[in-house]
Amino acid sequence: MGNIIGVMSNERITCEEYNEILKANKPHILIDVRPQTAFKNGALPNAINIPKAELEENAERIKELLKKKAEEVNENEIPLYLICRSGVTSSLSIPILKKKDINSKDIIGGLLEWKKKIDPDFPI
Repeated sequence: MGNIIGVMSNERITCEEYNEILKANKPHILIDVRPQTAFKNGALPNAINIPKAELEENAERIKELLKKKAEEVNENEIPLYLICRSGVTSSLSIPILKKKDINSKDIIGGLLEWKKKIDPDFPI
């Protein structure tokens, strides 16, 4: 099985796993797929806001961001992570990007889980 909302379990990570990525300063891109108003109210500091509704039209921009970041750190490719408020919108965003040949992983439980397990002061 491992299939959640049409997303395979290997296309998802926990907020604890993402926190370890941040602590280790591992190169990656994080896209917050919430609407801009929600993003402005509180977001992780390294997040780039591209709402789910705008992902398809921003596919080339996302590919360029990934390419540029990979070049900066002398890697062939770097991971792309998606986050939203609860993890639903980010998981629904994975197939949209996959159709554009962009692999990504969503952060399970989104920012609600982040607030609960990592940063209780995070503004939601």
